[in-house]
Parts: sequence; C-alpha cells; structure tokens
Amino acid sequence: MDPKNAIEIRNIVKTFKIEVEDPEKKGGILNRNHTKTIENKVLDGITLDIRKGDVLGVLGRNGSGKSTFLSMIARIMEPDSGTIECSGKVASILELGMGFHQDMSGRENIYLKGELYGFSRKEMDSKIDRIIEYSGISKYIDNPVRTYSSGMSGRLAFSIMMNVESDIMLVDEILSVGDAAFMAKAKEHFKKLARSGKTVVFVSHSINDVADMCNRAVWIEDGKIIRDGRAKDVCAEYQNKMSSSPEIIADLAEAGVAESQYELAMMYRDGTNFGKSEELYKEWMKKAADQGHTLAQIEYADILLERGNEDDISEAMSLYQSAANKGNNDARVKIASFRKNTNDDDLRTEIKKIFLKMAEEGDPINQFRCADYLLKTSWTNEDRKEAFEWFLKSSEKGYPSATHQVALMQRDGVGTAKNYEEMEKNLKKASDSGFLPSIILLADTYIQGRLIPKNEKGAFEQYLKGARLGNGKCQYQVAVMYRDGIGTDIDVDESEKWFERFSYSTTIWNNIWAADWAKMQDGFDPSLIEKIYLRSTYGGNTIALSNILNTAIANNEFNEKKYDDLMNSMKFLAENGNIEAIRRVGNAYYEGTGVSQNLQKASEWYSKGVKLGDLWCTSRLGELYRDGIGVEPSIVSSIELFSDAAERGHLPSAVNLLNMCICGSDEYLPKARYAVKCMENIAKTGNIEAIRRVGNAYYEGTGVSQNLQKASEWYSKGVKLGDLWCKNKIKEIYNKVVM
Repeated sequence: MDPKNAIEIRNIVKTFKIEVEDPEKKGGILNRNHTKTIENKVLDGITLDIRKGDVLGVLGRNGSGKSTFLSMIARIMEPDSGTIECSGKVASILELGMGFHQDMSGRENIYLKGELYGFSRKEMDSKIDRIIEYSGISKYIDNPVRTYSSGMSGRLAFSIMMNVESDIMLVDEILSVGDAAFMAKAKEHFKKLARSGKTVVFVSHSINDVADMCNRAVWIEDGKIIRDGRAKDVCAEYQNKMSSSPEIIADLAEAGVAESQYELAMMYRDGTNFGKSEELYKEWMKKAADQGHTLAQIEYADILLERGNEDDISEAMSLYQSAANKGNNDARVKIASFRKNTNDDDLRTEIKKIFLKMAEEGDPINQFRCADYLLKTSWTNEDRKEAFEWFLKSSEKGYPSATHQVALMQRDGVGTAKNYEEMEKNLKKASDSGFLPSIILLADTYIQGRLIPKNEKGAFEQYLKGARLGNGKCQYQVAVMYRDGIGTDIDVDESEKWFERFSYSTTIWNNIWAADWAKMQDGFDPSLIEKIYLRSTYGGNTIALSNILNTAIANNEFNEKKYDDLMNSMKFLAENGNIEAIRRVGNAYYEGTGVSQNLQKASEWYSKGVKLGDLWCTSRLGELYRDGIGVEPSIVSSIELFSDAAERGHLPSAVNLLNMCICGSDEYLPKARYAVKCMENIAKTGNIEAIRRVGNAYYEGTGVSQNLQKASEWYSKGVKLGDLWCKNKIKEIYNKVVM
C-alpha cells in the first residue's frame, strides 16, 4: 500500500437482488402484479486512492451507491469482488443511532462505542468529559438513548467520533441533524481535521456542505465514479447536472427535495420538458411551499390570491409572511401593499397607465422604468410576463440595465421560462456595454459553474474587465486568480499589483477629498497632491483622472507620456461604458486637449454615450449634426437628437431645438411648439432657467403665439422662487400694458 494513501480501493463490485414488477405476466386473482427478481449492480468496478489528509465528499443521487460505498470502507458489508485497504484506525457514523444500545444511557453508550473503536475503559475515562461537552446534551447524558431525539442521537454519535482520535472518519449525512450552532461547530471541526492530516470521507446530499468542507469530491452515478477532482469543481458540475436534467429534477421532486419540486412546478407552468399543466404546476408549487421554499411560497401565495376567497387570502398572507421573515423583499412589499383600499388600487392603476404611455413612445429608458414598475407591483405571473416583455423591448434598443434584468428573469424563471443559455447571452451583451453588475454576475456564474458549464478563463476575463473599471471585488478576484493560476497563468507580479489596487480601492474617495482640499490650500507640494490623485486612478476613478489631466493642462505641466497613459486609462473606461469617461474622451478630441483635434472621433465617442442614454452626449451630438462638425450635416438627425433629450428633461437641448426650428422653414414650426412644451414640463419642476425661457417664449412669441398673460404667469412662478430677473420682466409687461 502506498504510504501516502489512507485508503486504497481496487475494482470493487457490489450487487443486490431486488424484486420488480414483471410486465410480461398479468395480475393474479387479487389483481396483484407478478414480480421477478433481478440483480441491481450498485457499484460497478470502482477504483480509488484516498490520500492521507483528504476530506473527500461523495456526491450522487438516491440509489447511486454512496452509502453502500461508505459501508464497505467501514467493513459493515463486503464487496462481491475487489479489495479495500485502510491505513490506520477507522471511526464511522453511517446511520443515526447505529451501535447505540437503546436502553442504556448516553454515558454508557459512549463507553460502548469507545470499546467498539478499540479504546480501553481507562482511555475513555480521559475523553468522556470532552465528548459530553462537545455533544451539548450533558443535561440528558444519563437518560436512556431511546428517549433522545434523532438530533440528540446524531450529536452524541458525532461527538464520540470527533474525540476518539481515529485516523480515518466516515460520515454519512450527519450534518443534516442538530441545530445551526452545532452544524457550524461540526463543519469547523472538519476543517481542523483536514489541516491536522486526518482523513475524512463524507457523504451528503448538501452540495454546499461538500463544496465548503471538502478539498476533494467524487461523483458516483450508475455504480461508477464519473468525476473525481477538486471539490468546488465537482460540486459545480454536479449542481449543473442536477439543475438542467428534467428527469433528475423529477426524481428529486418525488423524493421530496423542495428546490426540485419548485423547479418541476415551473416546468409545468411554462410547458418546458413535460408539457404545460396548470394542475400539476399548482400541485408541485404547493408541495415546495409547504416545505418552506421561499420562492415557491410567494408564487403559491399569488395563486391563492387569484381564487379570492377568505381562507385562501389568509393562507396567502401566511406564506408571504413566512417568506418575508426569511428576508425576501418581494414578500415584504406584497404584505405592505395588500390592503383593502380602493383608492390605493385606483392610484396604482393610474400610475401603471402613465408608465405604459411612457413606454409606448419607444424610449428605452422609459420602457425600462415601466417594466421595473410592473415587476415591483406584480401579483401574478401574467403581470411578470408583461414586465419581461417591456424589459426585452428596452434591451433590444441597447439599454444595458434592461438587458441585465432580462438575464436575471431568464435565470430565475420570472415572467418567462428558465433559459440559462439565453441568460448567458444577455449577460455577455450587457457586459460588452461595460455594465458592471452584468460583468460581475457573469464572472461569478462562470466561476461557480452551477447554471452553465464552469469557465475559469471566461470568469478571469470578466473579473479583469471589472477590475479595470475600478470594482474592488473584481480586483481582489483577479489578484487571487493570478496568484493561484485560475483561468490564467500564475503571475506573482500581476497578483501583487492587483492586491495593491484592491487595497487602494477602499479609500479612493477619501484620497480624492483630501487632494481636493489640499489643492486649494497653500503649502502643499503639488507633486504630493498628484501622487494622491494618481493612487485613486488605480481604482479606475474618472474624477481622479480628470483632476490630474486638468491640473497638468492648466499649469502647462504637460508631459506627453504621462498624459498618454492617463488618456489610455480614460479610454479603457470609456470603451467599457463609463459615461463620464466617454464624455471626457469625446471632449478631448472635440477640443484638441492633449490630443490632436479629431472631430470625427469626437462624434464617435459621443455616439457611444447616446446609445447608453446619456443626455449630455445626445445634446452634443445634436450640435455636431446641426453644424456639420465631424459628421455629415443633417437637420433631421439634429432635431431627432435634440427632441429626444428635451423630452427627457434636458433644457439646453430644448433651447437648441427651439432656436433651430424658429430659424428654419415653416415645416419645423410644430417642433418649435414641441420644444416650448418640453421647456414647460421642465419648468413645472421648479427649474428657474426653464421658467425664464418659457416666460420669454410667450413674451416674445417665439415658437408659440405671443401671450403676455401667460408670460406673466410664468414669470410670477419665478418670482415666488425668489428670482429677481423674473420680477423685472413682470415690471416690463406691466409698463407695456399700462402704456
């Protein structure tokens, strides 16, 4: 036996005989079906070396042979063929209460177990106090074990095993018993065992426990090991298989797994894999909700509310409350919103109408806002479908926030069927626009490998993109991945660089505030201030970059290399969707600041900002089309851009639109009136400049018919807000009327 191995398993086979229905024979007189005996090969030629110090997790569905595998290592049963060799003393918990004498006390059973593990009475005397304390059931230790709950029995068995100092420990699902504190203590003990060189073989249905506690995992399916490797990788692949196979989901649902019951209900709801069935959808959703599955509780509560009778409403509120108690915000909103208040319902209906009108005009931002409202106020899956459709329309027009939300709904099956392939496509689309939440979520999804195949290289690329955009979490992940060679080659220098940048990212704004203040004072070394700003740029902060650039240009401290480095950093941020950086780079080319003036490049950068919904870039691009700067002159394109920004509340665009239209041909006069209307909408929010502009339009008859009464009404609004200019205009109108 290899001295590095704790257990060596060679080609073991185990077969059981089972009775199954014989389809070839008809039922007898009492209609009982005939059966036949068949051989079920539970383990089929498994070979495995388990190293000393391994904490090995064993994964597999019910009936896959996990427990049989463990029982044979423990010598409770023998393989039909093959060999198993163990190096050292073996302790095991394969079944709660196994080896306990039910009429003996807990204390007596500790000694009995110790004897079974090969310890003398004297040796157990030195351990017993520690075992009792660890178990947490000292109050009941002298009571018969038959009076213990399953959790107490499990804790006692686990405590004995943890304290008998065996070389190899075999554990089957023991962490499913006991309270949260005991489970946390047990998990921590496993980690200590691994560090001390003990060997643990751990069978569990909990994928999270295996991933968290084990350094290695094997996946058994159909009697064979189909995957053996790092625990997190095997768990991710296993989770992906469990969540994507309809047959497995159905099997697990039948076995009582709440998450699978919820998944199966969603399939019947959306008609995927097994066809659509309203009855089965509700049946399985109820089963999952009854087991406390949070999302199932909310969805089944929605179903109950649709029925509308008192008992169903009462049950729905209980389910919402249960989900709310677990921290679910949707459930909390529903509890808060559910009141028999007709006025509230009427108001929500009117607000919905407003949002729908906003969305129907085609603006992607308003479509997103409409969808967001519909989702937040949804009570049924039909409501969520409507929200999804508006998110999708906004996404199709390139709005990254909407694309991200579409991906989330496809991931969770909210308002649409679950579709992980489409989820990945949409996260990539939003990530390509530089949308940081999508970058992080896509990276996390790749590294976990639970919904889509694990992709460490793809995860690294996304984390690196987020790190360069200044996100602290991504900077830390990149540093770790460079250090450990995950998704990329090991690069110690790059790892140290990104660890350093991560440490800076926590104080970026503190640095900027300090430098901003010091810059305005006497006695501070300019090079120190620049150094502080420069440190902040490591986090991808556009304010810090701009401050260094502006200071250098203003003080004629232009250093071409330094400026190029900073501009390249700014361009990277801009290329990845940072609006402030897009404006800055566009302006640099527009004005020729630090680079050769290039109006075509300026227009290209402003166009990127327009696609992301930025009003400032929209207005500036409108000016370029109006004046034919960097682009072919186009009055139509200019008016469209100014109109879009004006409608969304950008006053300079409304002013530009008005001026263009009153100076143009008569066909543009309707747009002039529209510009004044946009100004009025802005003025209604209390914007003084807009109030002045609207007053002037009616005073001078610009874009609208002259109307001194309306002009005075608007100027009066400005007076109420304390504006002296409006006060003087009212005097002018008064003098004009009197004279």
